[in-house]
Amino acid sequence: MSVLLRDFVLETLTHEFIGRLNFRYGPMRVYPDGYRRDIAGCVRDGLIRLTIDPAEVGYAGAAAAPAGSFVSDTPRGRIHPFFVNPRLCETRHDNVYLVAGLSDNERAELRGTIVHEVTHALQDYQRQPLDPRTAEGAAYLAGAIVRRLWRYRTATPIVNPRASGLAYSLHLADRFLAETDPHRRYLIPNDDVMILNSLVTTGAAHRYVFDGI
Repeated sequence: MSVLLRDFVLETLTHEFIGRLNFRYGPMRVYPDGYRRDIAGCVRDGLIRLTIDPAEVGYAGAAAAPAGSFVSDTPRGRIHPFFVNPRLCETRHDNVYLVAGLSDNERAELRGTIVHEVTHALQDYQRQPLDPRTAEGAAYLAGAIVRRLWRYRTATPIVNPRASGLAYSLHLADRFLAETDPHRRYLIPNDDVMILNSLVTTGAAHRYVFDGI
């Protein structure tokens, strides 16, 4: 069955799993209603517009573009583009659908990408000054938690969590989801924040302007 990209994004942001996204990462607070109410509302109201055109977010083509991108440095009051790579989508009759035949693991990965980028939208919505590495670290972790909730698995087990930002975020997500004490789970330890921040990939500093959607 064909699934509209917009419906898939809104389903992801309002799913019961989003209730597990409740933590403080450095100075940023991540909370469920930020996704299912605030940012989902921005998508419904057209303040955030989905696109699969790489040129709209500054890339020459799909091959050079990431899986997703949210343009937080769009001036406040203008529509903010939210890009999803067209290799995962197809356009029919002016509507964008997910590519047919995506595996459960591919869908879980896409949901993680959506939440990663929407975490940047939440940072913009909060208008909270964050350095690029902290902004990315929080997004990596939120995306990793969602990937794991939808049973995402890497091709091989993670032997060295510090091999990359993705590996450490998944390692940290596994610990987060295994922690039964909500108070200990809420505050991400500063040592983990520092390690993940050191491993994430960041864009140009001017892309991390969080002045409101």
